[in-house]
Amino acid sequence: IALWIANVWGSCHNKNMKDHLTGPALEDTEKNWVAYPRSDLYQFIRGSQGMIKEGHPRAMELWEGWHPFVMNDFPSLSDTDIETFLAYIEYVSNIQYVH
Repeated sequence: IALWIANVWGSCHNKNMKDHLTGPALEDTEKNWVAYPRSDLYQFIRGSQGMIKEGHPRAMELWEGWHPFVMNDFPSLSDTDIETFLAYIEYVSNIQYVH
C-alpha cells in the first residue's frame, strides 16, 4: 500500500482494481501483458509514452483506449517495487467486498 500512496496511483486508478477511473482498472494487468516479456510491462510502467512511440502492440492498445490521458512515468521504480505493486493489485483484486 505504501507504493500505491507514494506514487499517487489512486488519483488515476480505482482502489478496488476492478473499475475504471481516469485510467483503466488494474485487475487484469498481468493477464493483459502475458503475451509479452515481463520486462515490457516494467518498461511500460516506467515510461509508457516511449513504448507508444515505438509502436509496442500492448502499449498502443492501451493508448487507443485511454488517450488523451497520459500515464505518468515512474522511472525510479525497481523491478522489486513493480513486483510488489503487481502483488498488491492481485491481493486487492481478490478481496470480496461485503456490502
